[in-house]
Formats: sequence, structure tokens, C-alpha cells
Amino acid sequence: TSFDVGTSVWTLGDLQPGDTETLTLTLTVDATAASGTVTNVVTVFGINETDADVTNNTAAEDTLIGRSVDIVLTKTDTSDPVLAGGGTGNLTYNITATNTGPSNATGVLITDALLTALPTGWQFVSATPSGTSTFNSSLGTWDIGALNQGDTESLSLTFTVGTAAAAGEVTNSVTVTRVIEIDTDLTNNTVTEDTTVQRLIDIAVTKSDSA
Repeated sequence: TSFDVGTSVWTLGDLQPGDTETLTLTLTVDATAASGTVTNVVTVFGINETDADVTNNTAAEDTLIGRSVDIVLTKTDTSDPVLAGGGTGNLTYNITATNTGPSNATGVLITDALLTALPTGWQFVSATPSGTSTFNSSLGTWDIGALNQGDTESLSLTFTVGTAAAAGEVTNSVTVTRVIEIDTDLTNNTVTEDTTVQRLIDIAVTKSDSA
């Protein structure tokens, strides 16, 4: 027998009573494939003799296509520890989001909780999102949108930890708050970074006398 990939025609030729021929077709459903049900239909469309039962000359098979992703977040900070009043833009958080697949991801939205609850003495300076992604500083949301399998996007957030900032540890969390596909591992959808704030002062004393 032979199969023509261009026309999808399987030519068997002669088929004796009781004989069976088999065709196996192997396909690749890649990361861009849409979710849903795909129906594959095969039909006998050419035979020299009269077929006594044409009701079994067509067969259909439904295949369910699922989409799943794994969005992995990382986060680092510099400098840590940070000195309160150390200057404009003295603290930067670097965040990455990677889709390990197997499908392409859509509608990816990540939220940084720090932006909606800045500690006293902290000020947001700037955001640098990669690619076509955007950042809303009022909501703390990083809108990536489409993130293909194997791709990584990055975001840098710069803050000023001012003179009024309290000493201690500040925990900053980022979370995947939206993705259209099923995320197969939710344990890596939130990442936190602890930043130590230090305070340093210099008390100068002067003294004079008068006669």
C-alpha cells in the first residue's frame, strides 16, 4: 500500500476477502495548537466493485487538544542591605517570568504586591519591562500577554528607600495572577524577596566657649 501526504490518499490496491491492511499516521501537535476537539474523518472513496454496505465506509475519531503551561518566576534585589537615605534609586528588584511549556501561554499577568502598599519612606522611581510587556505602577501589574514556550520576559523596578524608611526586613512578593491556559505547577507562581533596610546616622557635636 502507499500513502500520499499531499492528497492524504491511502491506496491499497487489491484487498482479498478477510484481509486487513493498516495505516499509522503520526502527527505533531505543537505549542501553538488551539485547545478543543479535532475530528478526523476517513472515507472509502474509490473501489471497483459494488460495496454491499456503504454505511461503514466512513469512520471518525475525535481528539481532545489540551493546553498547559508552567510559568516560573524569579526575583532578586540590589543592593541588599539597602541604606535608608542612600540616594535616589538605591534599590532595584529584577523579576523574570519563564514559560517552560509545553504550550504557548496567553494573557499572562503578574502582580507585585509592594506597589500598592509601599512602606513609609519608600518611593517608586521607574519600571523597565522587556519586549512588548507593560507595567502599571498604580496597580503593580506587569502585563506580559503572550509568552511562548521556552521564552522569558524580565522586569526591573527601581525604588528610593528614603531617610524616613524604618530599619528592618521588607518582604516583596510577585505572583502570577492570570494565565489563560492551565498552569501545571502553581508552586512556582509566587516568589518573594526579603530586603534588609539599614539606618546610619552621624551625630556631630560642637562646643564653644565665650569669655
